[in-house]
Amino acid sequence: MALEIISARNVEHSYDLIRGKSKNYCSVFEYKNLDSFLYDYRNLLVNYDYYYKFNPYGTTFLENSDVVKIENFANSILQLVNSDNFDENKVISRYNISSKKLTKFSQKLLEVCLFAKENNFGLVGLGD
Repeated sequence: MALEIISARNVEHSYDLIRGKSKNYCSVFEYKNLDSFLYDYRNLLVNYDYYYKFNPYGTTFLENSDVVKIENFANSILQLVNSDNFDENKVISRYNISSKKLTKFSQKLLEVCLFAKENNFGLVGLGD
């Protein structure tokens, strides 16, 4: 399954962005197995319940007021990865995701959130 999160005014706007009607947009793709990692570590992540609203098999729209919650979620991934308790070898063997990939995803998600806040957009999740 592949989930792309795009900053957009609404779902229709996100489709226009993907079709290339505008080159000025910001999005992030979920890495393979990232959803499993996030679910298993959900108790250590802030606002996981908001991120979980993104449907990996459909389309989801989160209002601009929820962007800060997703931003906090992304920051909590960074905090987890940088904590002394984080066992990267365990995560790599179980999910095939390195701390570098987790950091890259979180930073890109933060960029998407910043773009959404600057443009008064929401976040659109486009699943398979």
